[in-house]
Amino acid sequence: MKDSGYELKSSRNKSMVDKKNHNESIGREVISVDFGLGTITSIQKLDDILDDFFVVECMQSSLKNFISTRDKTGFRYVSSKDDLNNSFELLRNEYCLYFTSKRDRINFFKSSLSCESLDELIQIISEMSKLDDLSLTEKKIFSKILDSILLEISYVMEFGAEDSKHFLVSHLDLAI
Repeated sequence: MKDSGYELKSSRNKSMVDKKNHNESIGREVISVDFGLGTITSIQKLDDILDDFFVVECMQSSLKNFISTRDKTGFRYVSSKDDLNNSFELLRNEYCLYFTSKRDRINFFKSSLSCESLDELIQIISEMSKLDDLSLTEKKIFSKILDSILLEISYVMEFGAEDSKHFLVSHLDLAI
């Protein structure tokens, strides 16, 4: 993810969907920091709007989300067990972000909410957990990303909530 001149390293760049292959996305499980886990059930055109939309049915509720096929931010495919483990292995490398101002840092972390890369989200959570001066806004961002990662760990690894926390804590050295 590039924003404000900062870049996190990622071993994989998983773009959500190739425009030519929207139909291949039907049936795929996705995750979002906003709506949690869901499944792409169809692609629809809405009245008076030129875009096609992914119809995503949430797993935790009966809600449906309509997400433009042109806007690939804010949700990503659910990782496999191997991808999840590999993403945590990347944390063995040291990453250090430097920000010229608190506002610059907050804007960078806000932009991370629409990140499509699990690798980058894990790096961001790792970096945020090392900061001792998080603002209220940053704490909310941290919480949303953390909840999303815990949900994905629980779903993919078939762990309960406590085991998911233990998995995350053991890899990130977090106190949650």
